[in-house]
Amino acid sequence: MLNLFRYLIAFFTFKVADNSRQEGALQAPLGLTWGLDINEIKKELEVVSENSLDERTTNFIFNPKIKLFGFEKYELTIDEKYGLIDVTMTEYFNSDNFHIHGKGSYYDINKILSKKYGPPSSVRNPEDDSDYGADVSVSSLQEKDINEFLKNRWSSFYNFKLGGWINVSLKNNNPHDSFLMLEYTSANAKKVIYEQVDKEKESMSEFL
Repeated sequence: MLNLFRYLIAFFTFKVADNSRQEGALQAPLGLTWGLDINEIKKELEVVSENSLDERTTNFIFNPKIKLFGFEKYELTIDEKYGLIDVTMTEYFNSDNFHIHGKGSYYDINKILSKKYGPPSSVRNPEDDSDYGADVSVSSLQEKDINEFLKNRWSSFYNFKLGGWINVSLKNNNPHDSFLMLEYTSANAKKVIYEQVDKEKESMSEFL
């Protein structure tokens, strides 16, 4: 079954897709190219570990040639059909009592992205309980899961008209467990999710 976190990310991203502000198609970061297979990536980068997410996608932790800002963890997702579909960078804050460092990094990254791509298509700030950019109806999801997912989470989505999106997400669980995630996702990620959903529906239909 699809990971809940990935499903919710996809849900909110697709909801704001029609409100795309970014021109063109999103290019992969760190000098990478969407669609690369793991053998091609291993020729260029040091892969530290791998973890199967499901029967067709695998997550790899890697060491980039150049580390950006305070990001400590670098991950990429490879799909057996579409190759590289996702690159994620994470910065951790273990003693951020007033969330100063986390929010500072969050706003710094958004400032850089907004200057390069234009303002985000959708923004969420839990401090003023604000959302703009889409009608985020949650009729198809359990409300408690949505609330837990969004609690203490700042997020900005940059959606590209020709495919792909960037998600900047700051999660403050507590002063000793907070992180900033910068995720680049290719247009083919939608295809992967839709194909997985269709396959699950087909599988479940056998029992109806």
